Amino acid sequence: MLDQIIASHLKAIGGKEKIKSIKTVVVKGSYAMSIPPDTGKVVLNSLTRITNGKGYRKDTDAGADGSTSFSQTECFTDNTGSVSGWTTAPPLPGMNEMMNGQSETETGTKPREMSEYEYNYGKDQIYIASPFINYPSSEIVIKFVKKFNGQYCILVNIGLVIRFYYLDINTFYVSRIEESGMMGIKTVTIFEDYKNVSGIVFPHSVTTNGYYPKGMGDMLMGHGGTDFLDDPLSVKPKKDEKPDMVITTTVKSIEINQAIDNTIYNFPQN
Repeated sequence: MLDQIIASHLKAIGGKEKIKSIKTVVVKGSYAMSIPPDTGKVVLNSLTRITNGKGYRKDTDAGADGSTSFSQTECFTDNTGSVSGWTTAPPLPGMNEMMNGQSETETGTKPREMSEYEYNYGKDQIYIASPFINYPSSEIVIKFVKKFNGQYCILVNIGLVIRFYYLDINTFYVSRIEESGMMGIKTVTIFEDYKNVSGIVFPHSVTTNGYYPKGMGDMLMGHGGTDFLDDPLSVKPKKDEKPDMVITTTVKSIEINQAIDNTIYNFPQN
């Protein structure tokens, strides 16, 4: 059944041969981050370049005078060079920082090599239609979980990163991804507004809801662990749980097979 679902998904978004014929993808867009209940938003411009086997993303915020007040870059490669992934983002906050609510992103950091976890967390974006385009693969564990509410649920395990992909049973598009990540942070990403670009279907609206850990139990056992430790019999799915952070990404343009200078993927030397 899993083989059939994945084959139908790849066919629905353009076909395996068509997808594998793509050399590069350049995505321009913006994303707005808000922290409920505050209504204020931080809006950043985003530029993503993908050369199958390599991925580069840069987020910027232009000041009122046209200068750049914020700039952050991350780069993933195919793990064949001396540096598999690098970023200008600060390291993820540790347990003490998270417990004290110190989880805001810093700025102005120098390029650094990614940790193995950071690399595994984001390396699926270096291939078009990942992770299913490379199925089956010895590096990825993919299992069918269940069918419910008009969706197929599929588990994907890359390194220590486990995600649940939900595919619509009618369109076979990815509708959402759920993940209980590092330090008990849970994310639910919703994909909408699919459009055909040069024969390949891409989502043009992506909303990521983040749920922070509520205590030590969440950090040790994953999101929901604190409730389990307090009262195991009371733990139930929380349909009305409000996100602690919302990131809404809007794609403005996608260009296929545009020439890309491969030196952008190199680790900056100065």
